[in-house]
Amino acid sequence: MDALNLATNAYRLGSCGSCKKCCILSCFGDCCCSESKRRLKKKHLFGKWPGVSVAGLPDNIKWENLGYTAKERRCRAGFSWLIALVLMIISIGGMLIFKQQTEELKENFNTDVACPEDSLSLKEDAYYDYTNRTSENQLGLMHCYCFAYALKFNIEVLNVQFTDINETDDTLHCKDWATNYALQNGMVIGTSLLVVIINIITCIFFERFVWFEKKHSVNDETQS
Repeated sequence: MDALNLATNAYRLGSCGSCKKCCILSCFGDCCCSESKRRLKKKHLFGKWPGVSVAGLPDNIKWENLGYTAKERRCRAGFSWLIALVLMIISIGGMLIFKQQTEELKENFNTDVACPEDSLSLKEDAYYDYTNRTSENQLGLMHCYCFAYALKFNIEVLNVQFTDINETDDTLHCKDWATNYALQNGMVIGTSLLVVIINIITCIFFERFVWFEKKHSVNDETQS
């Protein structure tokens, strides 16, 4: 008979008369005769039933952590999860900020518009649409023109002049568009990277910070 059975049998008082049930470590003690119940209560340790379980192997026990109570370990685990929650909030907050910034950038050139196929021929219309209308009323023609120009001439889009339409305006509007469009795509990529980075930081945190929870065994540390 192993140690677990010996410990369990020590709390078994046998059958008692009419009820024909054993008084063992459970609520079935209420079914026992009064004499057996009195005998059973004498085996309480500090008013509670002793928990019987198989002991861990010596090399699996974290001996230096045995002095920490279950309440202390729960508080430490709760603190770890609190930090993880803060990281999640930062991740969600960052995504919302990136999304808001992306929407603001899109409004500057109305980049969500569906562009016509002959967008390269819209230079004059694009200029007046962008300079004479508010961002709320723009048709997005400057975006269409500059985007089509960039597809055909690549980096030359940064040097597009509009002085042939307005001699006094030497602003490189397509350069401003290119900067805006690059920032938009950067925000989208940044949102994805932020989620990945926060996930990596969270995983590293739990791997490196598991010692703080003061688990009682190596298995508990591995599973947490």
